[in-house]
Amino acid sequence: MIDVKSPFIQSGLSFQIILIEPENQDIFDVDNDEISVGHVSDHLNKALKVISVKEIESELYGLLVRGSNIIGWTKLQDSIKLISKPIDTIRVDLKDFSAPQINRDLGFKVDYHLLFQEKNFSSRAIYKHNGEILEAIFNKGTFTGFVHTKDIDRAITLNTKVSINSGTVFYQDSALNKTIDLDLDQERFDFENVNINMVFLKARSARVAIKKKKYWMNLSDIIDDTMIAQLESMNYEQYNDLELEQLDTITNFQEERKESKSAIVRLINENIALQKTTVKEDTKQYERLYNNLRNSKLGKIQTKYWSWRKRRNL
Repeated sequence: MIDVKSPFIQSGLSFQIILIEPENQDIFDVDNDEISVGHVSDHLNKALKVISVKEIESELYGLLVRGSNIIGWTKLQDSIKLISKPIDTIRVDLKDFSAPQINRDLGFKVDYHLLFQEKNFSSRAIYKHNGEILEAIFNKGTFTGFVHTKDIDRAITLNTKVSINSGTVFYQDSALNKTIDLDLDQERFDFENVNINMVFLKARSARVAIKKKKYWMNLSDIIDDTMIAQLESMNYEQYNDLELEQLDTITNFQEERKESKSAIVRLINENIALQKTTVKEDTKQYERLYNNLRNSKLGKIQTKYWSWRKRRNL
């Protein structure tokens, strides 16, 4: 349950949720809370963003957004509030893996051992459930479920040159399952000057760039692994409640600044184009530019953001 009185909710910052409300609950129009534009069933158990909140008769309502699409207002009572974090590329370590019970409670009927076998995913948020730290895992922007943070193999990004064995085998995937044949004549390929840009410590794999293409190799093929031995990936397992709260606040604040800048630049560009249009030019062109400025999805979201930010500062 989301606490309407919590300092974070009262701060006005946007936040992520997993929408869990009655299926027939209404979602109301962004500008008129008496007009229903859909039901929760259309977005049930999906990861959404809340960009504004309001209280109606002591109950919390959130303005929901998915991507650049404004969904509308709905009551938030049973939904899960996620703790935002920097987005990480991850693999799931299947050695001692077990799917959290909450995935089944959310209705996910997925063979996670099969799903996580080869692909890389992204970790975008944290949820503390029954004292355990879980991470919200996404596949190309779609929420696929939660994973215990202890089972996360988090990518470490870097940009460094290493020497590798001349007999190194290259792979298509970070799990090192699918080999790929490369014609690397030693006269044309410098095995002593190979660029590594990503490492998975648990999978013992490294991503290399060869002639602008990316492949994977085993860490054991690096001749001098001193640098690898010094690497450590981020670990949220020991974060306490205060550290998680600080992480949430900082991440959401930084994300809002980024989105605000993007929206402002776009709106300024549209406004410049509008100002350049003179009366002598095609009236339809003038109207089109004006409507682009007024009705752009990103512009609508930013307008709402500015609106509640202004009210907050009164």
